Amino acid sequence: MKKVNKLAAAVALATVGMTFSANAADTTVAVHGMIKSGTNWVADDGLRRGGHGLIGINEEGYFHAFGNEAVHKVQINPTVTYTGDDGVYARAEMIFSHENYDNDDWDVNKNAGGGFRRAVVYLGGFDWNPSTEFWGGKTKDAAGSIFTGSYDTGYVEDYGVGGGFQNMDISFAKWDLNIISFDSDNDPKTPKDAGVTNKKGAPTATGITTWLHGIADTGLDFYFRQVTNSQDKGENDTFAKTGFQTALVYNTPGFLWFGEGFSKIIAQHGKNAGAAPKLAGAYYGVNQGQYFNRFAIDGAWNISKDLSVLSMLFLQHDHYDQDANRDFIAVSVRPSYQVSPHVNLQFEIAYEHANYNGKNVENRKDKAFKGNYDCIKLTIAPTFQLGQGIWGSPSIQPYVTYGRWNRKAADDGLFRGDGVYTTTSKANLLDTSTWIVGIQAQAYF
Repeated sequence: MKKVNKLAAAVALATVGMTFSANAADTTVAVHGMIKSGTNWVADDGLRRGGHGLIGINEEGYFHAFGNEAVHKVQINPTVTYTGDDGVYARAEMIFSHENYDNDDWDVNKNAGGGFRRAVVYLGGFDWNPSTEFWGGKTKDAAGSIFTGSYDTGYVEDYGVGGGFQNMDISFAKWDLNIISFDSDNDPKTPKDAGVTNKKGAPTATGITTWLHGIADTGLDFYFRQVTNSQDKGENDTFAKTGFQTALVYNTPGFLWFGEGFSKIIAQHGKNAGAAPKLAGAYYGVNQGQYFNRFAIDGAWNISKDLSVLSMLFLQHDHYDQDANRDFIAVSVRPSYQVSPHVNLQFEIAYEHANYNGKNVENRKDKAFKGNYDCIKLTIAPTFQLGQGIWGSPSIQPYVTYGRWNRKAADDGLFRGDGVYTTTSKANLLDTSTWIVGIQAQAYF
């Protein structure tokens, strides 16, 4: 894998260079990362190769990942910190990530994805506000990102190139302020593509984000982002050029006040260019007047030393226009029991429901979705691990998953396995249900 080897060598040389450039300061070097690799098979007509996120009915791509993914990912996060005699420090941080959903050689497969997800320098430790860190560079998941442990989505993601500061103490809260620019697609760019638009004509977007964390020591966070799309002349005038996204996040004491653990209660709203499928930035192609509302609860309940439960509730209303709306529900419960020091038994039951309504909803994005759609997923996974608990690592996790959706979801193609299950030679109940078997290995370091 010549490309990865060359990159590793470049990272090593850059790290050595940064170490020697800071000979006047104390220098520490740390390397963290993760390995995640696995595959699955659809158990009909014999075992056939499955895919990533097969079971689910959210057209925007979210899915219950547990027992439902086939992903290979390697992530390396080297960090170099320099500390001066006056206590001021600088931290250089990089993340290289390589991800692939196929079983072929990652270096040659056309679907392989990878690159630098973070290349940032932080500066902090100032006497006037010791908690404040200034930053600049390319980032993925800047301060304040929120992710669920059960559902494959980020409620808030900041990514792109820019700068700002985080954790500034303003008496009643910690304050983050970031300005980040990004492209609204992921196509490769060349020097010729520099400027307002990329080579496909989709605009470059800019977001100004502010976070207030731990307001008045209540566990309440506030998020607001103003987003702008830069559009060339001749683009569709109905597309929103500006918009906003906002969120309130409450970090509850323990798990929903009554148990050990943690949980978050999240309420969100996005409008116009901010009405993205997730709060990840301006979304090209959103019309003026479009908005969404979202409510989510996410957390883990530690019932005893050996028993814990992950749970998630996700509600979203999408208002496309006066004649087209969508309501979506996802919920899951995942118990985890430590059978022995190196065996953890995990289960999950997950449910999704979507309702497309309005006389014009069938014309949205040329999709013929209208009415009610349902999907249920059941997974059992005996996990063999060195660490203990639901996130014990390293681990090897074989699993069996059953998925079932209603006839309308099968007929209209609104499920992530579209084109996988219905191509089987036995066009019976396999149209509305299937079994998946798989194995996932992961390690965090």
